[in-house]
Amino acid sequence: MHLNQERPFAPSLEADGLRMAKHFKIAADESAVERLRALPMQDIIAYDGAEPGFSMNPAVDGRILPDDLGVIFDQGRQHPVPLVAGSSDWEDSLLGRATLTNDFILAPVKPDIENFRHAYDGASDDVLSRGWFRDGVFAAPSRLLADRMSRVGKPGYVYLMTYVAEQARATVPGAAHCSETPYVFQNYAERQAGNAVQDFSERDRAFGAVISQAWIQFAKTGQPGSTGLPPWPAFRFDTSDRMMELGATPRLLERYRPQVMGYYRQRTEQVLRARSPSAASALPR
Repeated sequence: MHLNQERPFAPSLEADGLRMAKHFKIAADESAVERLRALPMQDIIAYDGAEPGFSMNPAVDGRILPDDLGVIFDQGRQHPVPLVAGSSDWEDSLLGRATLTNDFILAPVKPDIENFRHAYDGASDDVLSRGWFRDGVFAAPSRLLADRMSRVGKPGYVYLMTYVAEQARATVPGAAHCSETPYVFQNYAERQAGNAVQDFSERDRAFGAVISQAWIQFAKTGQPGSTGLPPWPAFRFDTSDRMMELGATPRLLERYRPQVMGYYRQRTEQVLRARSPSAASALPR
């Protein structure tokens, strides 16, 4: 989203802020800033969880974030440091926090709904909504950013988190949003509402030791790795379409869901060609 630029399906941060202020009955006058700053943290978090808002997301302001991330990476304007990016296989766990209709979620792909539905083998709108949220918002962008690290001569590594804590395996369909966090930081006091985890088992902690070591090695050397993982290659769409699955048995995924990921790649690169034609001319065909 942008600070003050309206886009389809993505209001400006200013517009979203005005909507938030209206929710809390704060008038748009000279006292608004002071009153917004005085709101209790719990009220802001509750608002963000219940409303389909965007105020908790980074905004393109022309200074700290000069442009959309996809454009920045496509043009090679990112910092030249290695990148690790990834997602979970149940990112749509976040949909439980707010009541969003299929029409709202699928609005960005409505003009291309038939091709989109074909990518998911003719799935229902309920399945498409979860697919868009899981794949279009999280998995596909991670792959794009990792691929575009080649523009600055650095590697990008991609992972898919599928590990579910033993206690939760019978109750959830997959690894919830941010479920890798307690394992990476070995912070087992953190409770995961999405995965209903109250106690991490010895096996969970052993998995965490492997994952944490991979992140530590990445911080030290720029390449993630651990004695419990197979060699983790950098990701490239055309030469190294391989992602690390962080599951009960970590493994490399070759050409992950090519039909679905191919749809998102084509869609995104069409947008990038329109936004940055000079950089897009170097895209592989």
